[in-house]
This record gives sequence, C-alpha cells and structure tokens, in this order.
Amino acid sequence: MRRVVAALAATIPGMASIGALLVMLVYVAGVMSTHMFGATDPEHFGDLPQSLLSLFQVMTGDDWANVIRPVTDEHPAAWVFFIVYILVSTYIVLNLFIAVAVEALEKQQDEETREIVDEVEESEQLVLAAITDLRAEVAELRTELARRGAP
Repeated sequence: MRRVVAALAATIPGMASIGALLVMLVYVAGVMSTHMFGATDPEHFGDLPQSLLSLFQVMTGDDWANVIRPVTDEHPAAWVFFIVYILVSTYIVLNLFIAVAVEALEKQQDEETREIVDEVEESEQLVLAAITDLRAEVAELRTELARRGAP
C-alpha cells in the first residue's frame, strides 16, 4: 500500500499536465462546436458553457447519442467531429493517464529493487570479509599446530 501511495504521489505532476491538456482539448472543441453547431442545436451548443457541458457529457459517454443526434441530423458530416473528439478525449487521454500511473509504479518498483540489490551486495561483502577472517584464523591455527609439532 505504501508503494502504491508513493507512486501515485509521484504521478501528480504528470497527471496535472495531462489534465491541462484535457482542459485545452475540451475548450477548443467547445469553441468549435459552439461556432459550428450553435445555430442548429442551441439547447446543447448555443453558448460556450453549454457546449462545454455537452462535450463533457459526450466525453463521459453519458447519453451522448441524444446530444449529437440533432446535430448529425442537420449536418451529416458532424459525426467526424464527434468521433475524433471521443477518440482523442476518451481513449488517448485515458491511456496517457494510465501510462503515467504505470510508469510511476515501475519507477517505484525499480527503486525498491535497487535498494534490495544494494542490501544483498552489502551482505555479500560482509560474508566475504568474515570468510577471509576465518581463513586467516585457520591458517594461523595451522601454523600454531605445525609449530607445536602436531600432525
């Protein structure tokens, strides 16, 4: 749990950047839809705030077909705008959010793995030093035994 929270805290700058990108995308699409479809469907696209709300509804998939139906009935090519908007706002931005989160989790995992490897290497050095000391003691004992005349 600590790893997940630490990783999510590390994603805040990336998430903020993606959020800003999403806000810009929705704003630009809102301005475009107000100018293109405001006269056709003033209930959904009559002014910028209503367009932004309608596009948010389309982006979340909440009854989006009823939002775009009056526009596509009047403008047969309007589906291109809405399909591109849905693809970019929903799938690409969602994948960016997921990519940032996964990257942060991987980075957190790599740091923990690096810490474990460092601990193991330190332990290995201690064990090797102990073995060297033991060899020196054994050699010293052999020398002492040989000096005493023991076989």
